[in-house]
Amino acid sequence: MRRRFNEGLYYERALAGELRMEKLSDEPAPKKAGQRRGARSQIVAYFDGNTKVWVVHQYWHRHSGTVGGSGKKRPDPRMIYENGTIYQLDKTLP
Repeated sequence: MRRRFNEGLYYERALAGELRMEKLSDEPAPKKAGQRRGARSQIVAYFDGNTKVWVVHQYWHRHSGTVGGSGKKRPDPRMIYENGTIYQLDKTLP
């Protein structure tokens, strides 16, 4: 899933403003996640028009405006819609 996400340049498209973002959940990061104080655990969906093209989990560090978590400073993909196929890790996602 990460390889597909990275090769599709999905995160770069989002940063460039090509996609609309919608937060599905936004809570304080749990202590066991080892994130900096004040970090938020978020599930975020991105849309191309009205089509949901991907959903990620990320730890958002609001003080620095950066994404943390996997050590790669990128969100962790949970669902990608690509070429008419849905690739999804978490079946409970909306």
